[in-house]
Formats: sequence, C-alpha cells, structure tokens
Amino acid sequence: MTAAHTATEKLAAVKIQYRNTLKALTGAHNKITPTSLAALMLEHTLTSDRPNNKVLLLHNVELVHYLIAAKIDGNDIDFADYTFLSDSGVKTLEVNKLTGGKMRVITELETGFGAAVGNTEWAAQKVSKAGDTGVGGNTRLYKHFRAELKERAVVKGGVIVMTAPLNGTKELKAEGANVEVIDLLTDKLHWLRSAIVFVERNSAGNGDYVVEGGIAAKMFGYGEWATRETNRTTHRWGKGTTMAIVDLPTKSNGYTTRRELVNKAYTGARYAFSLRGGLGVNAIATDEAFMGDSTMSVEFDTMAEAEAYKKLMTNNAAIKYFVNIMQLGRATKDVARFTKKIDLSQIKTGHEYPVEWGLTADEIAHVEAHGNKTRVAMFKGLFGKTATAAAKLVTN
Repeated sequence: MTAAHTATEKLAAVKIQYRNTLKALTGAHNKITPTSLAALMLEHTLTSDRPNNKVLLLHNVELVHYLIAAKIDGNDIDFADYTFLSDSGVKTLEVNKLTGGKMRVITELETGFGAAVGNTEWAAQKVSKAGDTGVGGNTRLYKHFRAELKERAVVKGGVIVMTAPLNGTKELKAEGANVEVIDLLTDKLHWLRSAIVFVERNSAGNGDYVVEGGIAAKMFGYGEWATRETNRTTHRWGKGTTMAIVDLPTKSNGYTTRRELVNKAYTGARYAFSLRGGLGVNAIATDEAFMGDSTMSVEFDTMAEAEAYKKLMTNNAAIKYFVNIMQLGRATKDVARFTKKIDLSQIKTGHEYPVEWGLTADEIAHVEAHGNKTRVAMFKGLFGKTATAAAKLVTN
C-alpha cells in the first residue's frame, strides 16, 4: 500500500471496493458475519489517514481471510504492510498457511504501527456459546489492552479499530479521548451481543464522536441520566428509624411494595426498578425514602418527571425497539445507561417521540411496525432470521 490510499478519490474507490466485495461475500449489506465484520473494521482502518502503512491485525484470522478475498491491494496483497498478533499456535499456523508464510506473525506487542484492528485476546478466546465472542463482558481487560495499544503499538496519530463491550463507551467518552466513530452495528444483523466497533485516533481529543447505527444511534447516549444502584442487606443497613421502601412489587411478594425501618435510605423523586426484571417490570415512580435490594433508580428533581419516565418505559415503542435491536440484557438498566437524556415535559402518555431523538416520519413508522414485537419476531421480520440463527454463521 502507498500514501495514495489517503487521497480522497482513492478512499472513495476503496469504499466502493469494500461494499461490492461485502455484498458478494455475504449476499447482502445488512447481515454481519465474521467475514463481513472483518470487512467493516478494515474499511474503517484503511480509509482513515494514517502516519504509515503498517497495520497490526489483532487476534482475528477473519481479517486475513478478508484481505485475501477482497484483494485490497489489487491482484496481490503486499503482506509486508501487515503483521498478525497471535494468541494461539493454531492461529499462527492458519495465518502462515493462508499467506504462504508471507505475513509476519508476532505473539507480543511491538511498536511502530500506523493502525491496529481487531479484538482483544480475551474476546477471541472466551466463547461460551455460538455467536458469543465475549466482548460484552470483561470490560477491564478490554480497557487495559486498548491502553497497551496506545502506549506500545500504535504511533501517535495512528488509528485503532476494535470491537468492544458496550460498557466500554464509558472509557471512549473519557476526557482526552479522540474517538472518531462508534458503530453500534444496529442497522445490521450482527452476532455480537451488547458490543460495538469503534475508531480511535491515538492523539488528544475532546471526547466527542459520531455514532453510527440507524435509529438506535439517534437514541444513543452514555451516562446522561442520573442513576443509582442499591443493594440493601441487613448486615449493611440494619434496623433504624427511617421508614423506606425495601422491596419493589414482584410476583413473589404478591405485587406489593414492602417498607421497613432502615438506618440509611435515599430520598427524592425516582423511577426505581429491579435489576432482575424486564423493561418496565417490577418498577415504581416514587418520592418516598428508598433502599431496595438489587435495584437501580433514575433520579429526578420532581415526581412529574419520574411519572413521565415511567410512562416512557412502559408504553414507548421506540424504547422497546432500542432494547431489542441493541440486544440488551438488563433492559431497563441499559436503557437508563445508554439512551439520551430528554426533556420529560414532552411526555404525556409515553407514546410520544422526543425531539432529542430526531426520528423521521419513516423511522417512526418503522419503529411502530416492529417495536412492540418480541425480540425473536422483530429479528425475523427485519432480517429473516433470529439473532440466535445469525450466530450460527460464525461456523460457516
């Protein structure tokens, strides 16, 4: 590869080449397989300005498969531009076989790369079931690996393109981060649960980034609502003089809100919900003293705001669509963590679409056609298969 790759006309040509190859390989643009995910990440990498053409491929052999299939450098690939970071002997053997031994393979990080693309070692190995890459879990390891890349592998001004857990958005939004893109993958059928792809420049930034991912991207925000988790235990809080809500209504307690005397509680208006419940389930709006067990609250200045938020969680089709298309596990908690803060005075019934989301008439029609379906039914309607069925593409 040459510096010409950074020219505007060359980047446009490369993008077209990627799209056409992606379509040929997968049959459609809206189906993410291991190969097309590699294509997506490589597209972000190779169409970005880089200090040099040296690219470090991180742990994912699909990246090598796609380079060969797409013939990125024309008829022949200049393997000298690429180095593969391997975390297993099997991957080393596979890369050597695929490239005829022409691509350098390393097992420890080295410096001097203009770009790094792929995933952490943990994400590559900790596969608990078909389609689960593990990136939705060990945020700490991802955080440390990203820091190592910036310090030891990618030169200043270079580009890092990686899969990451959705929780990793917190680190990407940190002061000084220079993240250019966060792709939620939600305008595609993907097999990564609660995961993203991000593009980060190894230089100082202001924490701003572009979010890609269709309707979900318009609703997405991180840490904008004021939240608090509580885990009450008798040992920690004991008996006291403050009467507080300690249990939310559930089937097991006959859907009653239980109160008792505690020695510590939180006050103020809140929407409180069980961390074990589904969207809008086992939840109340209250301004009573509160100390629930395994609960989370979204805290507000007024009860009117708390009641409006409750209506939004209970009735809004876009919220249900967001939960399903993002494949969120703890639905109500994740909505509070990963949606934009809105002006709740707009919400009268919960069916409204806040101006902050900026949804078009067509997008609202799309949401209303699919948002109130179960996740399985929604995925079948949108993509012709369920997320579980899509996961089986991993072995194809």
